[in-house]
Amino acid sequence: MKNLKVIIFLVSLSMSTNIFATTVEGIEIPLSFDESTKYISPEFNLPYLVLTREKISFPSKTKLGKRQKMKFQKALDIMEIVINSEEFKRLVISYQRKIGTNPSGDPIYERSFSKNYLWNNSKARLTNEEIYNIIMLGNEKMRPNTHGEINFNSYVKICSRYQLMVRNINWCNGTIGSTKPSSSKMIKLNWKFYKKYETHEMLANMVHEWVHLLGFLHGESNIHQEVPYVVGAIVKKLAKNISENKIAKNSY
Repeated sequence: MKNLKVIIFLVSLSMSTNIFATTVEGIEIPLSFDESTKYISPEFNLPYLVLTREKISFPSKTKLGKRQKMKFQKALDIMEIVINSEEFKRLVISYQRKIGTNPSGDPIYERSFSKNYLWNNSKARLTNEEIYNIIMLGNEKMRPNTHGEINFNSYVKICSRYQLMVRNINWCNGTIGSTKPSSSKMIKLNWKFYKKYETHEMLANMVHEWVHLLGFLHGESNIHQEVPYVVGAIVKKLAKNISENKIAKNSY
């Protein structure tokens, strides 16, 4: 119970300034896992995360919109399955990042995430186990005291032709999704990408943005090793396996 109080306290910390968190196109996320990591049981009972669909809109007036909305709905349908799976837990806890090379030129790995803390609280570094526990607690800043829930609110922005033509309008051209986790519960998704994404690609971005709402933000370097991008990549991998029937039902 003591550990649960600590995590709730960490989740409640926030910045006073407005925060803008995004998923940017073209970032490669290499995944590496420490297969020797032993299973570590949490010291308290974590809830089964239940998806709560709150305010959600998706364009569906055209044939393309209807087709993509079906993929989006499927992404919502399997979100719970993926995040509550033992495989998701194993991969988050065993994730390791490259931190350098030895004199022989071989990579050196460390079982940790880059920017492994909530909001700006860099003095409270989190282990992989603690990060997993915070995800499973599901306590978004703008939806407090909703433990055990993925409170999902999203809409899709369709940029105009002019906005897509003007390269200095960065959001329309290169941002897949974004949110303002310190002041809003809404996730803004970019139709430029969602009109062509498959289900597993949508889900990766949706979970990436939802993780921002828990307080995991981006820094200025090693962004590909941070919690939102890595967790999104893990979800993408697992969701694709589900679509291809590579994961047995009894593994959840």
